[in-house]
Amino acid sequence: SRRIDQIGLSIRYFVNEFPLNAGWIIAAFGVSFTLLSIAHSLLLIIALLWLLVFLVISYVFIKKLFIESKKLAEENAAISGNIVDSIANINLVHSFSAELKEEERLDVGLKKLSHVFINEGKWFLWNKLHQGISVVLFGVMVVLTSVYLFDNNAITVGDFILVATSIPALSGVIWRLGDTVLSVVRNYGNLSDALNDLVTKNERLAEGNQDLFISKGQITFDQLTFNYPGTEKVIFNTLNLHIKQGEKVGIVGSSG
Repeated sequence: SRRIDQIGLSIRYFVNEFPLNAGWIIAAFGVSFTLLSIAHSLLLIIALLWLLVFLVISYVFIKKLFIESKKLAEENAAISGNIVDSIANINLVHSFSAELKEEERLDVGLKKLSHVFINEGKWFLWNKLHQGISVVLFGVMVVLTSVYLFDNNAITVGDFILVATSIPALSGVIWRLGDTVLSVVRNYGNLSDALNDLVTKNERLAEGNQDLFISKGQITFDQLTFNYPGTEKVIFNTLNLHIKQGEKVGIVGSSG
């Protein structure tokens, strides 16, 4: 259910919020670039070149941020599952559960989550710093170019005022673009992680394994060996167990 909720939230963003943000950004860039082209074609060329450099640098940060966002989604899902499992173990079989063991397991998960969260936050802050510096540089470049053109009688006072008034608005659009890209990366990372987890098939680790089956209300394990994917620790090693119909058997482990 956690994975379904994760997918639902990501899809809701791409369906409801992203089209509005993308449409607004495209329209705002179109109007701003049109105003710059009206003032002088050189201003438009500078703006387009700056946008190209901005997107290339952003791609480097976004690529790394996507990896960290996906790791964060994985750890979030894992620690959420551990919390639910631990609470269930303690509440349902509290007479047998090892609370210290549960606390140790949660502590390890929280430390991993904290480490991934810090890494993701680091790249997030670097990207925001990149956005801020880029906005300032864009404004300075456009103003200096406008002054140069004005001194050479290439633009009029009206053109200069038009450019000067459009810079704050365009800076806001650039910042909005950066925020939208970050939201896309995070939601895509969550969606990708959840879908990969749901569609991943459990593979048999050895030849000759047999499917579990229930016969006449009885449960039989014959030479059962099991370990969780991605771990080397064996949970069951050639387990043989036969539970008769109506028989009650309690299995107690380190977590309950």
